[in-house]
Amino acid sequence: MRTHPLQIVRDCNGYIQQTMTLRASGERVTERITINEEMGEINYIKCDASGKPGVVECVFAIHTLHVHWKAPYQMAQDTFPTLCR
Repeated sequence: MRTHPLQIVRDCNGYIQQTMTLRASGERVTERITINEEMGEINYIKCDASGKPGVVECVFAIHTLHVHWKAPYQMAQDTFPTLCR
């Protein structure tokens, strides 16, 4: 989901906190983000108005897959950025 430019990004003890305004709804959202490099995961937890983390966690997992790519290189350049939008 597209957002306005991030308003606040803070490096906290063990997580990154970001606050942004969503374009679609105008809602102001604060999230705690943790990164686990060993697992290849980025975890997002939406916080309430007081900054307390909620119970729902969104996990973006990146797993390594080794395959013999037979498609043209340009196809990979066009495909992978779309996955990250």
